[in-house]
Amino acid sequence: MKPLKKILYLLLGVAFITGCETESIQPTEDPNLRLFESVTSPEKQATLESINEHAFNSKFHVPLGEQLCPGEIASGEAEIGSVFTFPVGADFWYFEAEAGDVMSFEVNRTNCNADPLAILWFVTDSNELIYIGEIDDEDEPACTPDCMAYGDPYISGVPMPFTGVYTVGVVEWGFAECLDESDTGTYDILLTGQNTCVINIDGCDTGVANRFVGDSNMDEMLDALEAGDYRNHGQFVRTVAQLVNTWYNAGLITLAEKDAIMECAGMANIPS
Repeated sequence: MKPLKKILYLLLGVAFITGCETESIQPTEDPNLRLFESVTSPEKQATLESINEHAFNSKFHVPLGEQLCPGEIASGEAEIGSVFTFPVGADFWYFEAEAGDVMSFEVNRTNCNADPLAILWFVTDSNELIYIGEIDDEDEPACTPDCMAYGDPYISGVPMPFTGVYTVGVVEWGFAECLDESDTGTYDILLTGQNTCVINIDGCDTGVANRFVGDSNMDEMLDALEAGDYRNHGQFVRTVAQLVNTWYNAGLITLAEKDAIMECAGMANIPS
């Protein structure tokens, strides 16, 4: 593993249009939120500093992207050289986490001549995207390039500062001399951490998206009920029903989702 090399990376903040892409606002700076920042060459450092200067004099539209589920490998494609045209040509993903969740991020090129960079933002309650950090050349290339190329993004054990939604942008440097017009910046991305994308009850996958409720999330709240002491299975099911009904009455889940959760609760071996 290559050592992380630090650079001064100005903070980028933008706001997003719900469910799709962001609304332009002027970027702001808060160096206390920078969690991880790294490049491995003066050439890349100079490029990022130039991009930062442009960011503070421009307005960006950043989409939220598709969901990343911890432990599941997803595949994407960023345009060659999209680091210079950001956000045009970049590829975006999002995930949910709680404050204190320890997450790891890994991006592995599947085009051996590519050179990916990943950037992380947090989406605030006011729908503002706050820059958290970037990862670049921490690991060796996932496959051997035809000519000189830098490493792949990787970072482990990063505690998330906030509870809510995060978005990840993957861009491509395009520095390799052997790249041509037919090349694409294809890659695999893997997120690992505590948060899950769907609600599970005693190993039963409900198929219902895990959503945040206050400072916790639905799956954790059900986990706490699973750990309870019950006289019989019926008491457990009734306890789950009381909680799930509050979510339904608050409009947090649909009737079909409520039924799916209760079906898994009915099949649970609780108490064992």
